[in-house]
Formats: sequence, C-alpha cells, structure tokens
Amino acid sequence: MNITNAGVRGYNPTGVVIHNDAGSNGANAGFYNDWLPKQNPENGFAHVYIGNDGRLQASDFSNMAYHCANSYGNANYASWEVCQSEGDLSQFLRNEQAVLDDVAKYMKQWGLTPNRDTVKLHQELSATSCPRRSVEVHGGTVESCRSYFIAELNKRLTGQTSSTVVANNTQTNTELEDDDLMKFTYQVNTKDGKPAGGVSYFNGTKVIGLTNGDQWTIIKQIYKDTTGKDLKHYVWNEGAPWHLRFLQANNIKVEMAPNK
Repeated sequence: MNITNAGVRGYNPTGVVIHNDAGSNGANAGFYNDWLPKQNPENGFAHVYIGNDGRLQASDFSNMAYHCANSYGNANYASWEVCQSEGDLSQFLRNEQAVLDDVAKYMKQWGLTPNRDTVKLHQELSATSCPRRSVEVHGGTVESCRSYFIAELNKRLTGQTSSTVVANNTQTNTELEDDDLMKFTYQVNTKDGKPAGGVSYFNGTKVIGLTNGDQWTIIKQIYKDTTGKDLKHYVWNEGAPWHLRFLQANNIKVEMAPNK
C-alpha cells in the first residue's frame, strides 16, 4: 500500500508525530490494511500502523500524509499510529513500545535528535484528544507524555538513562525529572487503620483518584522504567489529614480516572 493523495514531500521529515488510533482490540495492522483503501484519504491517514500482528506502511515517508489536521505538520512530520489504543492496556503498551522502536530507527536514519521540536503530539497541532491513552498513562499532560516519548527515543538512539530528557535541544537531568515534579501516590486510612478510600495519584499538576488497581500498577511501572526509582507512596490518616493540607496548599481538586 502507498497512499499518495496528500502529495510528495520531496525531502526527509523534520519531525515525528505519534498517534493513538482510538481503535478496539480488533483494530490491528491487518484491519487497517483492509480498511484504509475503502476510505477517503482526506479524512485522515498515517504513514505507519503498528498492532499486535505487525507493521503496516500505508504511505512512503517521501509522501506527505493527512494525519494531524495541520498543514505544516502534514507536510513536515512523519506519522505513526499506535493501534488498538482503546483495547487491552497491556497490548496497547506493547504496541506503543514497538512504535517507539520504529520511530527511533527512522529518526536515526534522518539524523533527527528527539526533542520538543522533533517530537510532537497531535493535541499540539489541532483540536483533538489524540493521543488520548498515551497521555493518560504517561502522566496526564501533553508535556509529561512527550517527555516520556523523548526519553524512550533517546534510550534507543544514544543509550542514555531514561531519567535524562532532552529539552529545547539541551540535555538536562533536572528540568523535567519526576522528583522535581513531585509525583507520588497516597492512600488515606480511617483512625482505626482501615482504608477510607482508594489510591490517589499526584502527577505533578493534579490529583487523580484511581478507580482500578491496574491503573496504579502501570503508573508505578512506567515511573520505575523512566526514572529507575520507585514511585513514592504515602499512607495518611483521617485524624491527621495531610492530604487535605496538601490539596489546600496547592489549590488542587481531586479528579477521578475513567474506569474502563
């Protein structure tokens, strides 16, 4: 397959965009191989689709693609879809790792260094929630998700530790480290030591009430993978409501994570 409707680029891409396909468990590379030829390309397509069954190159990188509803992004950025993004979380994360492997391969080929200029999220380029699930599991913000992508790509390209990120083309070990963002989880117990509720996660910006044990598991795993440290967890007591004092001091309201 080689969709050419968006036109020929004529030069190597100057950056990359990693998308989430908003597809279920059945929306893998084979699905898109059958589905894309039946669609109007102007409704959107990416260069590469990666799912549990492998990789689909839908358009050569020498072509532009209608992938981010932004003329500059379409003309200059190569695009990858993490397939099955609304399906099983563990499968989605495996697909995401495979996408990062593929992106790193081509960034190396094109001589691109992962940073804020070369790694973009769809949300930055047009009004969309994409890549919704990646953002959700990698800190909840565009910046936290992009920092995760940049760190993962740099691990593949340079072998640097994942706690070092690239910011504004300059490597720094402090500017965006998770410790500096004060990320942690906490649980509040009653005065007799029984849990008063579920686990809450502070992602550096807001507190999110976790609604599923898998959410806590994946947050801790990603934090460990990207920093080499264990995510701090606090157990507080209703009799000494430190969680309320923290929320009040930072003018924060608790949000609830979706339970899917």
